[in-house]
Amino acid sequence: MTAKPSSQPDEPSSGRLVLKGRRCSHCAGPLEWTQWAGTLQCSSCRIGTIPAAGEAIRVRCCVPFCERTRGDRKGDRPLGPGTEWICSEHWQLVPRRLKLIRSRLKRRTARFGWTDTDKLISDRAWSRCKRAAIEAAAGL
Repeated sequence: MTAKPSSQPDEPSSGRLVLKGRRCSHCAGPLEWTQWAGTLQCSSCRIGTIPAAGEAIRVRCCVPFCERTRGDRKGDRPLGPGTEWICSEHWQLVPRRLKLIRSRLKRRTARFGWTDTDKLISDRAWSRCKRAAIEAAAGL
């Protein structure tokens, strides 16, 4: 069995994804991943930081209190700041009609390219999917 390097994520008992071995430069508190891709936050003083180059980037599910995360995947674009994601459990709660609208738009833009209108429609469709997943998870 091999030991994990100190920059690897460690799952503590409290349920937060904390980086083992990394400390805040202001208060020396432990750093944890935030909901947004590529950003860390101190557990004590809540000051945000960005990890150094070469460190793994994790994205948390958009649904509040969901602790699922994902990293870069083969064949997909690399994760960057501002990337949002819905885990598979909460994606199943999104109505089929919204998923179809989103997939139809993705197919159309893959064939003809993105226009400003397509970007606007895509943003609105994603917002609706995210809102539906959050409402369904909350039982509304």
